[in-house]
Amino acid sequence: MRALLAACLVLVGIGSNLAAQPQLVILTGTDEEHNGLPVLTHHPQAEAIRQTLSSGFPLRIVRLYRLVQNFRSLRDGIEVEPAYLYLSENQGGFPRYGFILEGEEKPEAAYVDLHKSSPLTGRFGAVDQIFPHELGHVFIRQLIGELGDGGANQIHATALRTDPIVAFNEGFAEHFQIMALDAPDAPPETARLADDEESRLRAVDNLHRYRQALESYFSPGAPARMRFLFWFSQTEDLLRYHWVKANAFARQPRIPDRLLRGGDPYEAYLIQGVFPGLAEGPAKPSSILVSTEGVVSALFYRWVSDSTIRQSRSGPDFFARFGTLSEEVPDLENAYLKLFSVFDSDKPQDVMALIAAYKKSFPQEAQALDRLVNEVFLGQSLTRSPQIWLANPDFKTGTTLFDQYRGLPRTHTFDINAASLVDLMGVPGMSLEVADRIQRTAPYSSLDELEKKAGLPDAMATALRRMSDAMQELRSSQEQGGDLSLQTILMPYILRALLVLGVCWGLAAALYRSVRRIAWWRALLNGLAASFLLLASAWFLEDFAGWESLAATLLVLGVPATLWQVLRKRRLRPAMTTLAAWAAATLPAAISTQTWI
Repeated sequence: MRALLAACLVLVGIGSNLAAQPQLVILTGTDEEHNGLPVLTHHPQAEAIRQTLSSGFPLRIVRLYRLVQNFRSLRDGIEVEPAYLYLSENQGGFPRYGFILEGEEKPEAAYVDLHKSSPLTGRFGAVDQIFPHELGHVFIRQLIGELGDGGANQIHATALRTDPIVAFNEGFAEHFQIMALDAPDAPPETARLADDEESRLRAVDNLHRYRQALESYFSPGAPARMRFLFWFSQTEDLLRYHWVKANAFARQPRIPDRLLRGGDPYEAYLIQGVFPGLAEGPAKPSSILVSTEGVVSALFYRWVSDSTIRQSRSGPDFFARFGTLSEEVPDLENAYLKLFSVFDSDKPQDVMALIAAYKKSFPQEAQALDRLVNEVFLGQSLTRSPQIWLANPDFKTGTTLFDQYRGLPRTHTFDINAASLVDLMGVPGMSLEVADRIQRTAPYSSLDELEKKAGLPDAMATALRRMSDAMQELRSSQEQGGDLSLQTILMPYILRALLVLGVCWGLAAALYRSVRRIAWWRALLNGLAASFLLLASAWFLEDFAGWESLAATLLVLGVPATLWQVLRKRRLRPAMTTLAAWAAATLPAAISTQTWI
C-alpha cells in the first residue's frame, strides 16, 4: 500500500513537472568541456529527429526508460531524467554518463552517443535499432551496477566466445535490435528490412567468400579479408537479426582440422568468432553457450516474446514501484519490468544467475522459462562450474575481429571449463585427441583435477600451469592490447596491400616484357598499371573477384592498347602480342586475389 501511495505521488505530484519535459532529448556537441564533463546543447533538428523516433520500438524503449527512472526516483530519490541521445563525431555507439546542459552539471545522467551521420531508420544498424541497444547497457548499469571482470580479453562479437558476463551484457543489449525490426508499429522502411532477401543473400555471399579465404592454402590478397572493414559491420547487423532469431550461434561452425593442427589456429579462431553454425551442426557445450552473446541474445528475444511471460502479471504494488498502474503497461513492457525488477533485486552477473533469480521471484513462470531455456540451449542443462582462466602468450589474436592481420596482437585468454577446440589447439604441443579428452571430461574444480581426469602428459600440465600464472600477471597488468585506433587497425591492411602490389608489380613487368620486348621502364609502368587496377577493383568493388577484375583490367588497358596497335600498324600479329602481354601482366595480381583451397 505504501508503494502504491508513492506511485500516486509520482503520477500526480512530480508527474505534472515531468509532463512538460520531453521523454527523449536530442543533443549535439559544443567542443567544450568543463570539470571533465562535455558541454552539450540541444540539437538544431531535435524536433524532426524526435518525431522520426516517436514510433515503433524507440518509443517503447523511451517509455521503459522513464519507468526505470521513476523506479530509481521512488527508491533512492534520484532526479528523473529523460532519455538523452547525443549525435556526435564519434564512430560507433556508446552508453555514456555525465555531461553539462545549459549550464547545469549532470554528472550521473546517462546518454547514448551515436555518430551524427547515422541513418535514423531504414537500414540495419540505424539509430532506431542502436539507440535501444545502447540503452540496454544503461539499464544494466543503473539497475545492476558495474559488472565484474569476466576474464576474457577479446573484444566481443556476436559469435565470439568471450565469458558469461560479457555475453550477458552484450546479448541483452543486442536483442533490442531484433525487437526494433519486429515492432508492429515500426516505420515501414525499417519493417521492410526483415524481409530484405537481397541484403540477407549478400551477407551469405560475403561470409562464403570470407570462409574460402580463411580456408585457402594461398591467398595473400583475398578480397574478402582485405575489405573486411567494409563489409563485416553491416553483415554482423544481419547476423544479429536473422541468425540470432534462428539460434544459429548455439551450434558449432565447421572448422577444418587442417586449420586446427597448423600450430597457429588464428584462421580457425576467426571462423569461430564470425560464423554461426549450420542447422544440422553439433551443439556447443553449455559452458560456451552462456559465454556467446548471440545465444544470450536469442534467449532474451524469446523471453520477452513469450506470450505466457508477457501476460503473467504481478499485483498493484509491483507496478507502483515503477510509478505506474498495471492497466497502463502493455504486455511487452510488463515482461521487461519483471526483468528489471530482478536486475535490481538480485544483481545477476550472467544469464545463469538471472534465470535462477527470475524463477525465484516469479515461480508461476518457471515452467515457461524452463521451456525457453531448453529450446535455446538445445536441451543441455545449465550447471555453474568454476572458471579457471588461462592466458596463452604463444597464441595471439587481433585486438578486435577488424584487426584481421594482428596489427595489435593480444594474448589469448580462455576458461578451461568453457574451452573450444580453437582455445585448446592454440596451446603448444596440444593434439586434437588430448583437446577432445579435456572437453569430454570437463568441468574441473582445479588444474590438479584437470591433470588427473584428462590424463595430461607432464609437459602439458606444466604448460597449463604456466598459463595460469600468466593469467594472474595479465590481470594485474590489465593489458588492453595497445592503443586501439582506426589508424592502428588500418596499417596492417595498408602494408599488406603495398607488399602484394609490389610483388605483383615486379612479376607483371617481367611477364609483360617476356611476351613483348619493350624498354624496362615501359614494362614497369605497364606492370604497375595492370597490377594496381586489378587489385583496386578486386578489393574495393564488391562484385569483382580475381577473374572478373582480370577481365575488367584487360578491357580498360589491354583492349585499347590492342586497338591502337591495329590502327597504327594495321597488322594483327603485333596487336595480338600486345593483348597477350597485358594478359600476362594481369596474372600475378589475379592469382594473388584468388582463394586456392
